[in-house]
Amino acid sequence: EIMEKIIKEGSDYMLAIEQMVVDENRRIRAEGRRTGIVEGKRIGRVEGILQIARKMLENGIKDEEIIKYTNISKKEIEEMRKNNKRK
Repeated sequence: EIMEKIIKEGSDYMLAIEQMVVDENRRIRAEGRRTGIVEGKRIGRVEGILQIARKMLENGIKDEEIIKYTNISKKEIEEMRKNNKRK
C-alpha cells in the first residue's frame, strides 16, 4: 500500500515519509537523553553516598553512625571493609 502511494504520488510522499522518520528519530534521541540524564543523576547520587561512607570508614566512624547518615546497609559496609583490605 505504501509502495503504491509512493509510485502514484511521487517525491512529495517520499519527502513526507522522510520527515516522519527524521521526527521520530529526534523524539527517540531526546527520550534517550532524558533517560540517560535521570539515570546518571541517580547513579551519581548513589556513588557519592558510597564515597562518603568509604571516607567515614577510613576515619574510624562507627558502623551505626555510617548507617544513620548514609542509609546504606551493614552488608554494604562490610563489603567496603573487605575491599579496602584488598587494596
